[in-house]
Amino acid sequence: MREPSSTPNWRNFGSNLPAGSDSVPPGEGFPIKKILALNLGKWKDTAGLQIAQTLHLFAYGYRRYREGKFILRATSDLGLGAIFESIDNWESFDQFEEFFKPWTFIRRPFVATRWAEDAEFGRQRLVGINPAHIRRATPADLADFLSGAEPKAVTVADGRTLEAVRESGQLYFLDYRIFKDIVDTDVQEELGKYPLAPTCMLHQTAAGELLPVAIRLVDSRAEKGTHPDKIFTLSGPSDDWLTAKIAVASADAIFQGQVSHLLYAHLVVEPFAVSTYRNLPAAHPLHQLLRPHFFNTLAINELARRRFLGRGRFFDITSSVANMGSFELLTRAYSGKGIKGYRGKPWRFYESALPHDLAARDVRDLVGYHYRDDALLHWDAIQEYVGQVLKIAYPTPGSLASDASLQAWMKELVSPELGGMDSLLPPDREKQLAKLTSLDDLIAIATNVIFTATAYHAAVNFGQTDYYTWIPNAQFATYRSFGDVLNGSEKRLFKPLERLPGRAQSIRQMVLSRSLSMGPPLTSDSLMTMKCLLQDPASKQAFARYRERLAHIEREITERNRTREQPYLYLLPSMVPQSVAI
Repeated sequence: MREPSSTPNWRNFGSNLPAGSDSVPPGEGFPIKKILALNLGKWKDTAGLQIAQTLHLFAYGYRRYREGKFILRATSDLGLGAIFESIDNWESFDQFEEFFKPWTFIRRPFVATRWAEDAEFGRQRLVGINPAHIRRATPADLADFLSGAEPKAVTVADGRTLEAVRESGQLYFLDYRIFKDIVDTDVQEELGKYPLAPTCMLHQTAAGELLPVAIRLVDSRAEKGTHPDKIFTLSGPSDDWLTAKIAVASADAIFQGQVSHLLYAHLVVEPFAVSTYRNLPAAHPLHQLLRPHFFNTLAINELARRRFLGRGRFFDITSSVANMGSFELLTRAYSGKGIKGYRGKPWRFYESALPHDLAARDVRDLVGYHYRDDALLHWDAIQEYVGQVLKIAYPTPGSLASDASLQAWMKELVSPELGGMDSLLPPDREKQLAKLTSLDDLIAIATNVIFTATAYHAAVNFGQTDYYTWIPNAQFATYRSFGDVLNGSEKRLFKPLERLPGRAQSIRQMVLSRSLSMGPPLTSDSLMTMKCLLQDPASKQAFARYRERLAHIEREITERNRTREQPYLYLLPSMVPQSVAI
């Protein structure tokens, strides 16, 4: 693993976003084999899907001709505009099967046959692509959810009210109110994309199934004087219930891509990489400990900023929140502040540590939560490994305070003008970072950095092919207003299918999802194959013990998967990359 041949400089991306590097230093760019693998994969997927689309064009034209409906009425474009608008739309959910043929080279995901089931919807909140968002419902969550509604009107299958289910500890909550008013009404109409700010209550049954029982949709487009909220339940029309689940799935997909993945994995790791390259020599034990977990991080983040963020770029084209909404979403999620008076909870590094996160969301006893169970194996192994290495490097209490490189590393990280990473530790210990003297604090910080760059990133990234290539399951945008289901009228202007992306946008979503799901060894080494950079003999032994423990984790997860309804593969150490590299 080559060291960067020049030191990166800090770049501020806004007071409400993490700082990063101003460039990709030589030696930190993508290897040629990775560039080839990514491009060949993208070209192959695009070509296969375009073949499917061309076959559909001919079949559609022939069918319309046989029906006597293939008539060119327009003059300015010879009628081609109407034709191509028609072939971009879906006529039934079954038509999505056209994108999973031998010539598309894409395997049909298992969710294709069960995506509309309530049990599958609930299962994905635990083991899908965004598994760290669900939380146990609090009294405040339920009160806000039921605001303006009759509490006893919403019940679960056994007849109990939501309050009774909450008191039993079986009620869980999905909150996407961060999207409220994120895109102006006139902009939504201009874009033809309609983000909502839904919330969802789920009930874990005695049998262990997690089922959605009520969904509240909030439409910021509602006219003044009307009620913009509505609660949907299983007892309502089936199309309305499916529409409500589509709204939640779409909000979850946007949140996963831009917040859980890009912000909470990619962007928050970058300041640690920059400060490490700037302040810790290659021979420094902390540099050697962290360096494998920064492989290609600066390069992939620079690519993400160029390709995803900005006018005309991926989020602008495919996401319901478009360009300005994407920056607003990142700002809200990181700082807790936003336009139009938005105030939310800011992200804090110490709170993202897995044990703290699980406790804060109160999900320690949630049944079937494979992400939690497998992630804890990684956390414990990383914490033990980091502790052993750093205790070797700093054998006495005074050895941290006297390490000028370490103090400079921390000083730049927390400096508002440079790294800007406050809240590395809880408030009662944060002030100690002015002079880092606690080995336990350093172990806590390094453990969280490595976990975020490895297991957490794997969990929120590598399921994209499984969950995002079947477009009805989750969409980056919805393309019809939800006013018809929110205004109290029984008339529905659009069916659930009509709210989904058309064929062209579906191809973009599928190609991206496939590209981002490319894991080891094509994009980086896995935890099982990464190189040890530690030089001290005792530290090398600690690395060897960590590798042995990873092998044990591999066997344990494999054994767990034998009894799971669907194997959870994303945290197998052989499939977890060593860094945020894709």
